Amino acid sequence: MSVDDWAIEEGKDAWVPLGTYVQVPASQGAAAQIDSTPASTNHTTEPSGVRMALVGVVLLLIAAGTFGAWQMWGGKITSTDDHSQNVIKVSVLSLEVIPQLPPPLKLKALPTNSLPAAVAEELIFISPENLEPLHARAEGGDAEAMLELARRHETGWGVRWDPAAAFKWAEAAARKNDPRARVLLAFYCMSRVGTNRVNVQLAAELEQTGTADGALEEVRQMAGEGDPASLTILGLRNKPRREYPGHPRFSGKPELAYRQFRLAADQGDVQAQYWVGMMEAQGVGTERNIERAACWIAAAAEQGQALSISLLGLMRIQHIGLPKNSNEGVRLIRKAAEQGMPKARYRLGYMYLKGNHLPPDAQQACIWFLLAYKGTGLARPYLHKMREGMDPADYDQALVEAAKLDDTFTDPKLPVPDPNKPPKPPLIEKPIQSDVAKPPPELPVPDSNATPQPPFIEKPIQSDVAKLLPEVPGKAAPPPTIFEP
Repeated sequence: MSVDDWAIEEGKDAWVPLGTYVQVPASQGAAAQIDSTPASTNHTTEPSGVRMALVGVVLLLIAAGTFGAWQMWGGKITSTDDHSQNVIKVSVLSLEVIPQLPPPLKLKALPTNSLPAAVAEELIFISPENLEPLHARAEGGDAEAMLELARRHETGWGVRWDPAAAFKWAEAAARKNDPRARVLLAFYCMSRVGTNRVNVQLAAELEQTGTADGALEEVRQMAGEGDPASLTILGLRNKPRREYPGHPRFSGKPELAYRQFRLAADQGDVQAQYWVGMMEAQGVGTERNIERAACWIAAAAEQGQALSISLLGLMRIQHIGLPKNSNEGVRLIRKAAEQGMPKARYRLGYMYLKGNHLPPDAQQACIWFLLAYKGTGLARPYLHKMREGMDPADYDQALVEAAKLDDTFTDPKLPVPDPNKPPKPPLIEKPIQSDVAKPPPELPVPDSNATPQPPFIEKPIQSDVAKLLPEVPGKAAPPPTIFEP
């Protein structure tokens, strides 16, 4: 169709050229000539009804397409002397320079990226009120809710870090015959999570290893379908575990564990994100990349996991894969300590004791060492030494303050120091001197009146190969062998 073709507007009886309604933009420097003279109203040739309908549909499509393109590309109408011309402006969006998380494992390899914005700003923590429905479901007998509470207490994910509570909820879900809970409880029995001893027999009974209908095979099938909790539980089972008395270190399958953790982490599983960060920080099961590990740990910390919060604070203070920020590091460690992490409580007490990144305060150091006493052995020697030299009234006050911070705190019942016994001197560690720093040994001064000794000449050592062969009597020596060049 052209601007000279005739058309009629719906509801009117006058036929006019299309140029009356459609404006053609200028092309190649010359504007198209448009006859805008109104046509005669007494046109005698009347097209058929089919042609009229077709022309109306075409005009409607042209108008809709032009308006849609104008809205999509952000064009704007600018007035000119001759006619209105459609000017289109296209803006190209630049890609994000700092992605928050690496791409999924199935798509492509991880790039080297920086940290999400949450690392430099306030982290968003899960409030306990958000978990009330979960507790209600677990109390009502929901095995899936019990399993989630077990996993949350295991790492302090939005709740208090409590391995004993994790063991209790996993055991309750296992009684409901949940296969994931049975395999997770078996891992707890083998790794002493929430229990005092390794129980190999119970772990084998829970997993029913080697049977087609066992819990382990069911979890493997669920993991094959992409269930993140199943992938994470299998990753825990396959990752290297530490050695316990009477049970040698389990080497595990680190490459398989990393892949299982990574597949679950790509789906947002917080526990898997923490373990992906740990394995990448240590180079276990994958290449070592501390900056990328910090990104995963920050993603888990942002969702309120105490293990990741404490580790992220330490990385902030020690400038490991993160920009150094002591104030932010102390804040994160304190947050993890308030959620019950024993190592975070120990670190906080140590900083108060030594005056590192915090003003020295023996009272505060004693409080946090008391809170960490049950969960980790790192704080015990420091607390024993402080107990011997502390005023009894100050120590009793520290017990009261510790109970205020944690309603589950119990007094470790340290022995009361003898008031008549003189205090022990402070322990001063002997500095370790390197062999390079040692002075050379003094050589003896030779006596000028002594008779000079002849020089010692070692007897040359002759090899058995170099010895002459003994002659055999009665036999002539064989002729020498001549080799071809």
